[in-house]
Amino acid sequence: MNNKKISTVFASLAFVLALQGCASTVLKPVAESNRDVAGSFNGSYQGIVTNTALVQQAQGNWQFNCHDITGKNVGVISVVDGIATLGEEEGTPTAFVSKNGKFRFEIPLQEVAAAAGTSDATISNGNITIILYGSLDKGAGSMTYGIAEFANNGCTSKVEYKKI
Repeated sequence: MNNKKISTVFASLAFVLALQGCASTVLKPVAESNRDVAGSFNGSYQGIVTNTALVQQAQGNWQFNCHDITGKNVGVISVVDGIATLGEEEGTPTAFVSKNGKFRFEIPLQEVAAAAGTSDATISNGNITIILYGSLDKGAGSMTYGIAEFANNGCTSKVEYKKI
């Protein structure tokens, strides 16, 4: 799945920003030196969104008003010797999977976030990145529709991963 197609898939995740709150952070990427070379997680995993909070706090006086995407398919993650790919097309995003099954994809989009029309504040760096992270060992993780100005925090949904 190329970035243009990923952008189209996640375009329905658009959200509007308004004023209020504080922030959370997302898992850091797995270093190549920490990847699972034993093949413990080899195979394909389907990710499905299980829960999205409609209002989520951000740093400063911001909050994210998010769309409920419960039940949405986030794609198939294929793992071979600690290297995960999202989708099957050439140029798809890749990430390393750790010995305990942790992974993190970062997928920059062409879209840019802006403050809600009712807000008197502005966003100076609204570049959006999809961050898909979690643990294949636990079968759980999250997907964040992150904004650069907020350290890539944004609308976060819980995701369940099942081996297929």
